Amino acid sequence: MIYRSALFFLLFCISLNSALGNEAIKFQYEKKDYGPTLILASGLVGRLNVPVAELEGAKIIPGAGITVMFPDRSYFSLEVLTSEDFGYKGVDIRSWPLYLFGIKESGPEPESYISELKKSKKFVIDLDISPEEVRIFETSSGTGYWAFGKKKSFIVLVDENNSNQILVVKIESISEERIERLIINGVI
Repeated sequence: MIYRSALFFLLFCISLNSALGNEAIKFQYEKKDYGPTLILASGLVGRLNVPVAELEGAKIIPGAGITVMFPDRSYFSLEVLTSEDFGYKGVDIRSWPLYLFGIKESGPEPESYISELKKSKKFVIDLDISPEEVRIFETSSGTGYWAFGKKKSFIVLVDENNSNQILVVKIESISEERIERLIINGVI
């Protein structure tokens, strides 16, 4: 009997977690002064002001985007994506995070575009990031979407004046507080 009750409770918790998985929480961050900053830029929308003090010992690696690797092997990377990158030229890419994070189920975009993003949500967000929550916040030029996980995070930044590009920030092994200093504060 105890085993059945424990099993029921475990299944209830799992189903509750799944049901709440698509809820996005609106956050409001306050800009703080962390001293001098370094501007990391990639594409038209990929601008991030990073506190110089936070970059001590880090290696900045250019490539398709920019990767910042810290001595403890934690890192974050910036990459600008366009609708053309996905084979959907002309689609307003600002809707990309809405489907990827499960915030929106349908819209005017091609059905195949929405379907691909829903599949990506399952593998990239749900399984790889396994977010504790999804946050939505205002930036200086648009909106940010943050899937916050214990080990990994995934942030998408959209510019309200640019429907062609978004900035994707992938993060691994960096604490929530440090992400707020390194990335969030640099875009609000």
